[in-house]
Order: sequence, then C-alpha cells, then structure tokens
Amino acid sequence: MSINISLITFASSLGRWIDRSESRLRPLLITIVANRCSVIAACFCWFFVVGNRNPNLTKRLISNEGALDQETSDAGDVAGGLSSDLGRTALFVLVLMLGISERLSRSANLISIERDWVPTLAPPSLEDDPTANFSLTHLNAVMSRIDLICKLFAPISISLFVSGVKSVRIGIVAVAGLSVLSWGMEFWSAKRVWNSNSRLNQPKRLNVINLDHPDELQNGGPLNAGKDSSLRTFLPRMREDIHRLLLSTFNVIYVALSDYVLSLKEYFATNVWVPSIAKSMLDFSVLSYSGTLDVFLLHAGFSLNTITLAAALGSLFELSSTFLMPWGVRILSVPRGESHPMIESPHGEDGGRLLVGEDEDEENDDGEDKEHLENDIITGVIRVGLWGLFEMLLALTPAVLAIWQFVDDLPSDSKESLGPSSGTTEPAQPLRLHPLVVGTILFFVAASRLGRCTFPLAIQQLSQARVSPTQWSSFAGTEMSFVSLFSLGHWIAAAIWSRPYQFQWLALASLIAVALSLALYSFWVFRERRHLIHWDKFCAMLKFPT
Repeated sequence: MSINISLITFASSLGRWIDRSESRLRPLLITIVANRCSVIAACFCWFFVVGNRNPNLTKRLISNEGALDQETSDAGDVAGGLSSDLGRTALFVLVLMLGISERLSRSANLISIERDWVPTLAPPSLEDDPTANFSLTHLNAVMSRIDLICKLFAPISISLFVSGVKSVRIGIVAVAGLSVLSWGMEFWSAKRVWNSNSRLNQPKRLNVINLDHPDELQNGGPLNAGKDSSLRTFLPRMREDIHRLLLSTFNVIYVALSDYVLSLKEYFATNVWVPSIAKSMLDFSVLSYSGTLDVFLLHAGFSLNTITLAAALGSLFELSSTFLMPWGVRILSVPRGESHPMIESPHGEDGGRLLVGEDEDEENDDGEDKEHLENDIITGVIRVGLWGLFEMLLALTPAVLAIWQFVDDLPSDSKESLGPSSGTTEPAQPLRLHPLVVGTILFFVAASRLGRCTFPLAIQQLSQARVSPTQWSSFAGTEMSFVSLFSLGHWIAAAIWSRPYQFQWLALASLIAVALSLALYSFWVFRERRHLIHWDKFCAMLKFPT
C-alpha cells in the first residue's frame, strides 16, 4: 500500500520530469542509476536483517511441527545478523524506503522507454516508414513478451538458486551482483541504441507550461519584506529567517500542487483519457494469480503445485496475447480504399475529425496519406482492445459463478479461519470433491489473462498515437497514478473482506469492475466510430438475414 500511495503522489511528476528533459538519454540513465543503487542498498540491508538461522533449531521445528511453545522459546535464536531488535527494525524501515525508491525509479524507467523511446523509434506501420524494421504494434508486443518472460523465469531461477545453495544470504549477494552487472549492460545498450538512431538523439520539442510563481514569492515581495541591513539583533533576524523559510515552504508546496493539478488537466484534455481510466480500473480486480487469490486458494485447501500450474497456464495466455496483438491489428485494421465512419484524430481539422479509409484523390500529399494510414492502424488497435476486454469479461463470468458455488461448499473451519483449515486437510481435496467447479475457476481465471494483457497493449498504442509527443511521459505518469489508485482500492477491499468465505464478494466486485471498464470503453468506441460491431458483416458471417 505504501508503494501505491507513493506512485499516486509522484508518478505524474516523474512523467512530467521526463517530458521536460531535452535529451531522451539523460532521464533513462538517471532512472537506471537510481534503480540499481536502490536494489544494491536494499540487498545490503537485507543481508543483515535476515541473519543466519540456527540449523539445530530448524531441525527441531521440522520434527516438532505445530509445537508453538517450543517455537516461542527458541525464537530468539533465529535471527543472527543483528543483536538488536531496534537495529533490525530500523533496517527494515530503510529497506521499505528503498523499496519505494526502487519502484518509483523502475516506473520512471518504464515510462521513459515505453512512452518516449518506443514511439520515437517505431512508426505506426511499415508502410508509413519503409526503412523501419518493426512497426509500433510489433515493437510494443515484443517488449511486453520479453517483460512477461522475465517475470516468469526470474523468480523461479532465484528460488532454485537459493534452494541449491541453502543460504538466503548467498542469494542476496547474488541478486546484488546481478544488479551490478546489469547496471553496466543497461548503460551500454541504452547508449548504443541512442547513438544509432538519429531520431532519438535529436533534442526533444518541449511544450513546458511555465507555472509562474507569485511575484511576491520571488523577487521584492514578502521574501524580502522587512529585510533591513541595519537590523543587528538576533531576534529580528530569527523572525526574518523563519518568515522566509515558511514562505519558501509554501512556495514549494504551491508549485508541487500546481504541477499535479496541471498534469490532471492535461490528462483529461486528451482524447484517450477514457480508455486509460478503463484500463486502470482492471487493477481493482483480484481475479489474477497474485497475492489475494493465491492466499484464498491456499486457505481453501489447494496445493501450491496446483496454484503454480494454474499460474503457469495464465502466463501462457499472457504470452499468446503478445503474438495475437500484431496479428489482430493487421486483420482488424481498415483496408485501404474502404469507406469507414469518422475517426477522431488530433491532427484533423474541424475539431480533429476526418474520414478514414475513403478513396483519396491523387493530389493528396504524402503527409495526408500517412495520417490516413495511421488512423487505419488505430482502427485495428481500437477493435483489438474491445475484443480483448470482452474476452476477459466472458472468461471471468463462469469463474465468479464457480467461486460462489465453491465458497458455499467450503467446510465451516475453512470459512471461519484465515489459517489452514486443519493439519489433516489434504491439499488436493477440493479438486477431488469439486473437479468441475475447481477446474472452471483455475482455467477461466487463467484464460482471462489473454484479454487482460491484450487490452493494455491496445491502450498503450492508443496513447502513443493520440497523445502529443510533448506529453507522452506526463500522460503515462498520470495514468500510472490512477492504476495505483485502483490497485490501492484492491488491497483495501481485500482487508475489509479478509475471511475466506467473503472472497466471493471480492470476486463479484472484480467482475463488476471489469464490466464497468468494458462499458466505459465501449461508450468511448461508440462515440469514436458511431458503432461497436459491423452487424451486417457479423450476420453475413453467421449467415443470418440482416
């Protein structure tokens, strides 16, 4: 929750800082340095926090499982890194602060790459720039694929390594060493890409709105009021210093709040803030293989291996979305020469609306042709996003119904306790007693990841195409603040409905959030295209009379 609050507070400022930097390389390198320093410092702290465990105590705890008194009596032997509980607490607080720093720097790094570098590197389509090797859709999908693969295998690799060496401290040292090595590799690769592309190393076109400080807070105003060189006594000078400090503090707070409000105004002034909010709402859902759902399944009697296999299946659906996204955009884009309703574009005249896909006269210049081509691609992106979100809702509906049935059939001890139901409950019991219900939950929650990953990819490309290049990063930062806001709502709801038998309400709330997201996005699509589906083509495909 502390990380979510920090992102809500600072993400938009980080995005605006990236937009205001003339060089694209400098913010990226700064975020790399901040991220790696935070990770290495956190590893250094964790090295002393975890300490060394007493192997004899570990054997006794394993042989006397459930003996609470024995565990309590030997609890003082577990920690060996620091002798003082106060010192360990202070280090833990420092680790928490470093974790927030790591997440903020990682988020800024992600914004810089996805919303500043990538749209500059890749054109909307290969037809738009024949010299390019990859289109924007393909590059977004490939980067998402790499990110998903790393998130899948990195935790597994470090867990296997720690299990092999049988020392948490050695694992911490390994993580710190990898961070040092990757630091140099990231610097080298960033500079190599930056030097090899002329569009990247050109100074950015800035559109900075100057937040004029009140004149009285800058020169000759209250900051200097009462300043008299003839004052020689201590108390008047102290009053003057306190007065200046208070006004300076007020000035800093005023500028920060004005900057935050300005980010919100620019965010809601764009054409794609509605899809962005629809995307952010999905983070309220607990129906993904992460902390909340995993804890519920464990308390309900599922084995860790079963949950891991289901999560692996979900990862396969996520990876498949990175292959389906470019294919879907290509299939669902408006064919050249086909008439199509009006699509809003920030470059069009008369309120930014122009006809997409109409036959163009030969005298149209190359700029207009590229503009029409870009909107043809965006039409495919809009359609893929709609179908992805619809698939997510379809997949989660039977999963939520199955969760309600499953929770109603839970034993009473599992319903009332947040701990394991009993020491004799077998992990595979739910699968044996309710194979159809359990299979429905595990499969359809995993299948929903297909739409869950496809829709953000579509919204990412929409914002890359529809938002002004001078606001790419600030828009992404504000969007990240809303994502963190809904994620914070996720954890608050999980804290309120914390009992296993209350999880059905969390599942229902998650389904409603997805349905509202679909309704919001559908409203935006209908406003853009004046329809959601080509019913004549759909009926012709199904051979229904129109």
